[in-house]
Amino acid sequence: MKRNKLLTLLLIGFLTIGLSSCGDDNEKGPAPVTSGTSSNPFNGVDYVNNTCQSSSSFEDFKNRVNAGSFVTELNNNETYYFVEQEPETDQGKFLGFIPYNTFRWVTLGQFTRSSTKGTSNVNHEAGNEKLNVRDYLMAILNQTQSGQYRGGGSYYEVLTHSGDVFGINLCLPIAANPVYRANSDTGRRYFYTGTGSSQSNGTFGFTL
Repeated sequence: MKRNKLLTLLLIGFLTIGLSSCGDDNEKGPAPVTSGTSSNPFNGVDYVNNTCQSSSSFEDFKNRVNAGSFVTELNNNETYYFVEQEPETDQGKFLGFIPYNTFRWVTLGQFTRSSTKGTSNVNHEAGNEKLNVRDYLMAILNQTQSGQYRGGGSYYEVLTHSGDVFGINLCLPIAANPVYRANSDTGRRYFYTGTGSSQSNGTFGFTL
């Protein structure tokens, strides 16, 4: 039963990411990934031509993450922006008697991570060094449920034994990862929205 629930959430997440609205503001999430592609699945990212690596399989992807094969920062100091949301369903009646439900994403807030080019320094929930982030990402990949991953090339989304879905992207610097996270019970999620040069606020996404 729980497996069916998780698979249903994954399917809903893949279909709604990037298409849902957040209150009155339209926020773009990561687009659905396509198996076997090496193209960056995010819109508006500036790292496409920065020697983005592509994997040939999920195991190859894990090896590249373990080797830290992410693109480097383009600027000396970079900040990565994320939006945190949760799903909300409203009930209503059409013509006063036909029941219906409306679904939307409600924006809870924003947070940032950051990194410094040419150094090991990062501001990330995993720690203050890029090695900490690498170990955190590998722990996620090693907790992937058997066969429960989707993607290819430079981007994968995985379902872990904790019931969380994570997205990892080689086409962004390591400190920007994971670029996506969703909770299978609550549907609460966060995703990467862009890169800037301001300082990080040091407040990270939801804790499960």
